[in-house]
Parts: sequence; structure tokens; C-alpha cells
Amino acid sequence: MTTNTPQKLRIKSVLERYNLKAPSTIYRWIKSEGFPPPIKLSPSCSVWDLEKIEAWEESRPQMQGAH
Repeated sequence: MTTNTPQKLRIKSVLERYNLKAPSTIYRWIKSEGFPPPIKLSPSCSVWDLEKIEAWEESRPQMQGAH
């Protein structure tokens, strides 16, 4: 049985995707670059929707093919 559950990424995976060291860059992108905000699962756990990240990348010419 195949499910179409959207893939979620933890902060470590998001940082690795863009070869970043500090989460602060991701949060700066959220405020100034339109990066998708995280989904809070609990006070200490946030995830990002991979489809939204990919849509953000496609909307930014300099990000296409970057990862």
C-alpha cells in the first residue's frame, strides 16, 4: 500500500540540504526571503514540509539546481 504522506524534514536535514552550519540562517530566510516556516510538532520539535521547500527553491532562480 502506497501513501502520499508529505515528507517532513528536521532542522538538521534542512541545514544539510543547503550546506549550512547555523539554524539562524534558515530563520533569517523565513523572515526576509520567504522560506517556508516550520511546523511545530511540540515546543522542542519543528519540521519543514519538503514540497514547500521545493516550491520555494523553484521560485528562486539562483536556487534551481543548487542542492
